[in-house]
Amino acid sequence: YAKWGATRKVAALEAEWPEVFNRQGRAASPVAGEGLDLATIIKTSQAILEITDLDTMLQHLLEIAMENAGADVGKLYLMRDEALQLVAEASITRRDLRVKLLEKGLTLDRLPSDEYPRELISRVAVSHEALILGDAVRGRGFEDDTYVRARAPQSLMCLPIVSSGSLKGVLQLENTLSRGVFMPGREE
Repeated sequence: YAKWGATRKVAALEAEWPEVFNRQGRAASPVAGEGLDLATIIKTSQAILEITDLDTMLQHLLEIAMENAGADVGKLYLMRDEALQLVAEASITRRDLRVKLLEKGLTLDRLPSDEYPRELISRVAVSHEALILGDAVRGRGFEDDTYVRARAPQSLMCLPIVSSGSLKGVLQLENTLSRGVFMPGREE
């Protein structure tokens, strides 16, 4: 109705159904916890259904996650041979998103700790809980982490990928330019 200019109808609907609309007068996210929006879910579902090649699917899912989270760096670690291995890295440079798939994944313990947040990834892998640092350099006791000191990401989020109670992987997303990009509640 808002697109058609029916402002009185929109106001009446907002008054009658306030729980459906957020403060900007837009329909609220249909996803519990205001995680990802419906467009993200549809886009991700389409990517999964249309792609039969695992590498292509990993690339698309990393792109979608970064795009919707506001990340400019993304890394995907998957469990292989009972160890987390880095299988994909992505970064945005000048408007181009570049995804690098690694044929032979490197195990987490072999990655340099000043280039990869090994300690943070390990913590998420053990706890199966998301780790969100809205101000990675100055907050929550992680400012002394080797990776945080070396790379100084402004915002950092590590998400466990769990199925049937077992860890399948960890998704790492960063924004190197802005603090507060990742906030609790957006990890779903």
